[in-house]
Amino acid sequence: MQNSTIKLSSILTNFQEKIDSIASDLEKKLESGEFNCVEQELKSLTDNLFNDLLESILVSALDNPSMEKKAKQMGKTLNLSVRKTEVSILLCTGKRIKIPSYYGSRKTKKKKRGPNGSGRHLLLDYWGFIGKASPHCYSLLSMLCVLCPSFEVAQEVLKHQGVKLDYKTIRRIVLKVGERCFAHRVGISLETGENLSGKRVIISTDGGRTRTRKVKKPCKTHQDSQTDLTTSSKRDGFETPWKEPKLLVIQVLDELGNLSKEDFPIYDSLIGNADDLFQLLEEYLLKLGISSVKQVLFIGDGAKWIWKRTQSLFERLGLDTDQYVEAIDYYHAAQHLHKIVKTLPQKNVPIAEQNTIYRELKNLL
Repeated sequence: MQNSTIKLSSILTNFQEKIDSIASDLEKKLESGEFNCVEQELKSLTDNLFNDLLESILVSALDNPSMEKKAKQMGKTLNLSVRKTEVSILLCTGKRIKIPSYYGSRKTKKKKRGPNGSGRHLLLDYWGFIGKASPHCYSLLSMLCVLCPSFEVAQEVLKHQGVKLDYKTIRRIVLKVGERCFAHRVGISLETGENLSGKRVIISTDGGRTRTRKVKKPCKTHQDSQTDLTTSSKRDGFETPWKEPKLLVIQVLDELGNLSKEDFPIYDSLIGNADDLFQLLEEYLLKLGISSVKQVLFIGDGAKWIWKRTQSLFERLGLDTDQYVEAIDYYHAAQHLHKIVKTLPQKNVPIAEQNTIYRELKNLL
């Protein structure tokens, strides 16, 4: 602890000396109207101070026997063998620093690392790192990549703020954050304490159509004899196959049968098969305490993939048969009703009369 304090004091002393050495120069720049230069210079100095302080604190903490004990306890819980090594981590300033790390790996005779890797840096997991990026770092990257239209634009915004990262690093970290969030998507989507106990609920699912982009195999390349460069005759193409996104909606009704204004609807979707959608729906309903619901109305179109899964879903959720009702949604029911009416022969039932019959039957839905 004493060594750590001395190191921190040394870092702060060096910082003070740097500030003292440039103070007069910064004042001259302010006098000449170069406020932006002053801001950038001070920002760079404080970022470096942040990096040095955090690195010193981390190294000191990781040399503490209590952190070693913590890492070994985690390894024992996960059935991993623990060894001390070194790891490079990414901070929110864009700086990479190397720190000691307790690495846990599977107890195996194989010397070669598996394709996906079974080991982990235990204390980085404990501190909430993702992809060896600090929590504040990947939070910043993720936020910008959501707000910006592309990874390239996010990269430029970060560069403007003094955080210089390459495109691949930004994309890799953000995609890892996305994977982690998907594993907890239900918990993230719901408010604390949100439940459906004693309420009347509408559940609906549907499928759609959208195009996706699939890159074709790279074009053949050839060697240019004059420039000795490898070039391609044309761009790599891509295909746009159709996919069926599947959507689920969970809504609450008030005492008058209208959509509740106090309970916000829950929307979620995925591009996957029907089993994936119903598994996601089941996770939501379990988290919301669907077993104590007053009544459930499950609506959908006539797709067979929906109706052959509803009964088993409600059985797994512990609902009694008098707690739920299944029905075709109004718009699809009206659409099928219109087709039925149009099958009436026009000789006996003119079009005008068909329309009248359709309106009357539709009002009965």
